[in-house]
Amino acid sequence: MTLSDFKVAIKKRVVLNALSTPGLECSTQAEQDDILKTLIEISKTNQYYSMCVLKKLISFLETSEVEINEDYYEYLMEWLNSQPLKPTDTDIIIYTLTHDFEIRIRESPNIISGLGTTGLRTWEASIFLAQYFCVNKILTGDLLELGCGTGLVSASLLKDQHVKNYGKMFVTDGDSQLLETVKENLILNGINHDENNFEIRRLFWGEDELPSSVQTIVAADVTYDSSIIPNLLRVVREGFNQNVKDVYLAATRRNEDTLAVWEQGLNDGEAAHLWSWTVASSTKEGDNVLLYGAHTPRIDIYHLQKIQS
Repeated sequence: MTLSDFKVAIKKRVVLNALSTPGLECSTQAEQDDILKTLIEISKTNQYYSMCVLKKLISFLETSEVEINEDYYEYLMEWLNSQPLKPTDTDIIIYTLTHDFEIRIRESPNIISGLGTTGLRTWEASIFLAQYFCVNKILTGDLLELGCGTGLVSASLLKDQHVKNYGKMFVTDGDSQLLETVKENLILNGINHDENNFEIRRLFWGEDELPSSVQTIVAADVTYDSSIIPNLLRVVREGFNQNVKDVYLAATRRNEDTLAVWEQGLNDGEAAHLWSWTVASSTKEGDNVLLYGAHTPRIDIYHLQKIQS
């Protein structure tokens, strides 16, 4: 594992068992200082994780017979009595979307669902979609994210100066409480209304209307349950009946039956000449294990395009 990969992994809190040290480039004091600087930043929200990584790193360096930075032992002693975070505790996770572009998200990474929402943690499809837009500068017009969750996709689009070809950004979710966390995450990434044209608003599918100016809808991991797909498709149809020209939706293929319901809805819309659809991009086995995890199923990005009458 390269030094760069190691830093990406610990910033995302890769589980310790999956953190590989053999071959790690940290024999020089500069390299060791670089890792320690990252661990000190992590310790501000998760001291226990920093302690565990440092302990593992010291063990590796001792067997490698290289000179170890004396500060390593001082920080290990300082952090030794730290406790693991509780499942409901928040941490600030740093997602490295490209080699020089990072997004910070305060979330509860150990919670799958809680308080009636699955948006308390960042899901892998959000990371893949955010990376897709970092590479493909394709968004134009007013833009809306459905089910924004922790806000990773919206934050990355608002922060990345190279993709700002769009007009106004609407950051939406059906959970008003969750939107308060999204506001904090945008601030955490230096995003403010003075320099960015965006609006954070509640959008409950089937109740709240889409802003009529929206031309592109983006969404990630909103197809996790077949019971919500009819309402999702209604929102998409509403958009295409207004001014929406494109929809980009990232879905993790956890349950093929659920995805079959979604794809049948897409086929129905295509048959009704509302849109055409294709899978624009997919993860492949072994793709960026550091960000998506070793056991995450394939992620597909669906592109729906309005059929011009």
